[in-house]
Parts: sequence; structure tokens; C-alpha cells
Amino acid sequence: MPDLRLRRRRSSLVRAIVSCLLLVSVACSRDGFEDRTAVVEAGDRTVRYQVDSCGLDGSTLFVVGRSDQGEILQAVVELADDGSTGVAAASGFTADVGADLLASFGATAWSRRGGVGDPPGSVSWSRLRGARIQIAGEAEPLDEEGRQVASGSSTPAVRVEVDARCDQRDQAGSG
Repeated sequence: MPDLRLRRRRSSLVRAIVSCLLLVSVACSRDGFEDRTAVVEAGDRTVRYQVDSCGLDGSTLFVVGRSDQGEILQAVVELADDGSTGVAAASGFTADVGADLLASFGATAWSRRGGVGDPPGSVSWSRLRGARIQIAGEAEPLDEEGRQVASGSSTPAVRVEVDARCDQRDQAGSG
């Protein structure tokens, strides 16, 4: 009888492993997040971009993308010494989401961009996760000139997440 119990345990273990492998293979085989693509989720709106340029300049990651409708995404993430944790104060992005130009910047990134006054929105976190450049925070609208819209704007701050995949990074300054 001990031999029969051992076989049943092994059989159960094998079934569990096979089930896990099937689950993982199904999850990984669905339409994945392809290289040189980016997704911006702003509230209930989602825009997909083709990444035109992405790379690392010193410790700063950059991403530039364009949607099929001509919407533009520009993002920067300053990396901490560990090479993967983003420095929120030195990270930020602008993204055309439908008719709105949304922005979220840390104070350092806003200043480096030449922004005046307080930065729009806030960056909750940013990071490099493998080939994925990610930023999350609250974004606020900018006008056509890239300036903050007055606080009485009809477009309130919105929760935004940026996720861009960049397997093959460009050299700084190349497209």
C-alpha cells in the first residue's frame, strides 16, 4: 500500500505541474505586449502607441511614441543607483489622450524640461522592469503651448499609467 500512496502523490504532483504549465503557456501566448509599443491608461481611456525612439542616456530612460491617430507620447525616467527604480522627482511624461494633452512630472523633470511654476500632476512611481519603462501618477491637462491649464479647467486631474516596452534601445540622440 505505501507504494500506491506514493504513486498517487506523484500523479497529483505531475497533474498540478502540468496544469500550471498550461496556464502559463496560455497566458503567455495571448496577444502580448510587443516590443516598441506603449500603452497609456488615463482614467477610462486607453491609447496605444508605436514607440519611435527609446533608450538610455546616462541614467535617464526616454521614450517617444505615436499612435495611429497621431497622438504623441514623450516620457523620461531617471533611474536610481540600482538601475531599475525610478526617481519620481526626475520622471515625467506628456501624452495626447484623445483631445487632451495630459502631463505628469516630478519637480526636477519639469525644471529640466524648462517648465515654469509647479509641475503638472504628480508621479507616484516610475521604474524599469526588464524591457518595460513604467510611470504612474496623476496627470493634468496642458494647453497647445505645453503650459498648464488654469485650475478651473473642465478636465480634472486623472490617474494615469504609462507602460512602454523597449527591448532594443536606441543610443541617446538617435531615432
